[in-house]
Amino acid sequence: APPPERPEEPQGAGRQLLSGCIVKQGEAHCEVKETGLNTEIGQAAGLVAEASGHQASLFERKIMQVVHAVILLALVDAGVVLYIDVGHRSVRFSKALLNVLALVIGAVPIALPLVMQVTMAIGAASMAKRQAIVTHLTALQEIASMTVLCSDKTGTLTTADMRVLPHRTWTHRMTKDDALLYACLASNPANKEDPIDKAILGSGHEHFGEEEADKLMNMYKKEKFVGFNPTVKRTVVYCEHEEKGKLKISKGLVDKVLVTGDDGGDCWECADAEKMREELKEVDVRFSSQGYKTVGLAVAHNEGPMVFSAIVPMLDPPRTDTKLTIYRIREAGINVKMITGDHLNIAIETSRLIGLGTNVLPACDLWPASATRDETIVTSDGFAQVLPKDKREVILVLQNRGLVVGMTGDGVNDAPALHEARIGVAMGLQGTEVAKGAAEMVLTDDNFTSIVKAVEKGRAIYAGIQKFVAFIMSVHIAEVIQIFFCVVVSMPLMRTPLQILFLILVTDLPPSIALGMEPGERNILEQPPRPKEEPIVLGWMWISICLNGLILSVVIIGVYVVSLQHYLGVVFLSDILEKKKGTPSEAEIHDIDMNLSKARTVAFISLVFCENVRAYICRSFSEPVWVDLCTNSVMQRAVLMAQVAMLCAVLIPFFSTDILGLDGLHIGWWGWLFSLVGPAATLVLCELSKLLTKWQMKRYQRQLQLMSDEGVSDGEVDSYEDSTDSDFGRS
Repeated sequence: APPPERPEEPQGAGRQLLSGCIVKQGEAHCEVKETGLNTEIGQAAGLVAEASGHQASLFERKIMQVVHAVILLALVDAGVVLYIDVGHRSVRFSKALLNVLALVIGAVPIALPLVMQVTMAIGAASMAKRQAIVTHLTALQEIASMTVLCSDKTGTLTTADMRVLPHRTWTHRMTKDDALLYACLASNPANKEDPIDKAILGSGHEHFGEEEADKLMNMYKKEKFVGFNPTVKRTVVYCEHEEKGKLKISKGLVDKVLVTGDDGGDCWECADAEKMREELKEVDVRFSSQGYKTVGLAVAHNEGPMVFSAIVPMLDPPRTDTKLTIYRIREAGINVKMITGDHLNIAIETSRLIGLGTNVLPACDLWPASATRDETIVTSDGFAQVLPKDKREVILVLQNRGLVVGMTGDGVNDAPALHEARIGVAMGLQGTEVAKGAAEMVLTDDNFTSIVKAVEKGRAIYAGIQKFVAFIMSVHIAEVIQIFFCVVVSMPLMRTPLQILFLILVTDLPPSIALGMEPGERNILEQPPRPKEEPIVLGWMWISICLNGLILSVVIIGVYVVSLQHYLGVVFLSDILEKKKGTPSEAEIHDIDMNLSKARTVAFISLVFCENVRAYICRSFSEPVWVDLCTNSVMQRAVLMAQVAMLCAVLIPFFSTDILGLDGLHIGWWGWLFSLVGPAATLVLCELSKLLTKWQMKRYQRQLQLMSDEGVSDGEVDSYEDSTDSDFGRS
């Protein structure tokens, strides 16, 4: 009995066939060993089902950390405000609740989920234009943290289209061009399903050119053609050439072309067969060890003896852009591994051709599980002769080592690994529906280069989200400080809950979305992936957010205090109430309320101006605001929309006065001019604060480099989060 192809296969009378295989020709008696879920395809389906169910992505967990922190801050502040109002000032409970409501609305970033979804949806639309369809929006964020990319070989790294390598052909008394031409003559162009004939004819047309190849082959008049069959394992063509005379050409298995034996076909023994046998065996073994399939070629002229003339190597060639793509992926700090079901020698040679490395191991090295085995998986360049469960095991081991793993593939056998990986990428043209359904991203052009574009876009989106989160959080912290300050010092509340909602949902929303659409910096692919557990807002970012929120608060409180003094002559709530008590007429009380509305309007206008300036400042954590000032055209439109919304809020009668409680028509030139003091002061102070932020960033980058050199784990990286971080955007 022939030996088993894999160590775990039983000794038997023939090969073990797996469900889903197609028998193209020949006859056999087969015994069914397993059915349903116990077959290989059934086990693949079971592995996919096993891993099904929604799991919160890394990105979703990071966002929830930010939200939880803000909610906690809001609850603490609300409790303090309620205690001060009710417990110490004897304010009516309903009035105190109104103050608490304003504070909670100002504190909770209710626009954050909307901005997140809009930003990622726009990013997904942009990826679709680049031939990559995102089926799960969070994949755009996961890919920004990807550290390992595992890839299937056939159809992903290679063309899935066998090709002859004419320049590597071994010849005897024949040129390499003639060897390829004769191999084309011994192929059947009508048999579209035969991969060998298809590959040889395709390579001939590619090597000689379409017209020249047809011209050369038409110079030979075919008289008889004997096709390939599993018994004789060769083809034979009888043809005639005007100058060379009659030729008999055969191509097929090297041994079957050298000496046919009595196999029922046209039989012969090549001249000097015994002398050539050892040399041919050595050449054939050398080609096979390099991963090539081989085809032997023998030719007879004018009814003379058959002469063994060539061994033609064939290989499923890598895609033209695969080597460059792998280089670019590695430059981005992402390790690449090949996982294929093909023979080990073919996998090693393909890996060498695409610049991946030759440390490709057989699937038997994956079992049994051990710590040594896990280390082997991490350090290897890939695995060959694998089954679906083997691919999934590689993904699980890498992810258990704290790595963020992506997987590309196109077949049913790739589905379990695609589903298990953090980022599954399926091929859209040659990929099966099962593979597409298990993946988070589908490449519609089957172009491996699209993965690089996805990584670049994912990192740019992540950096943009960091920026708009920093912007939104600083705005909300400023709102909390302003309201809290007004309550504590007993000033009239600067804004009503409705005004706060208008600011958050109308004037702040467009710049927030524009920040999420910031273009990535030019060297974004040269930066390493973000650590897996790195929060979206780190320690140094929190310091920057709080500092900018404090600056915004101080500026706007200053504008509000001066406005109160200008319009009312007093600042504190007790003085305003005293003033109302001393005023006998309703008209004068109305004037006091109108003047309070004017002061709030000036503060409102100044705040919108400040936040628009802050949107430009937030485009970079460290670079001055004038660097690449106009490169994001969306920001210009967003700020214009915010300004139009603000003017509508303060100038449209009834909507302004009766709904929002603002009065921009009567604040006079003083109010409009003084409101510009706020953005001017914000610009200067926030730009100065970047000096501290830039120092913190450089400090953290040095720490990251030091930890990288010493091999520090993700968990140890987390301990540095309270100080600094790196910037994937315009840093």
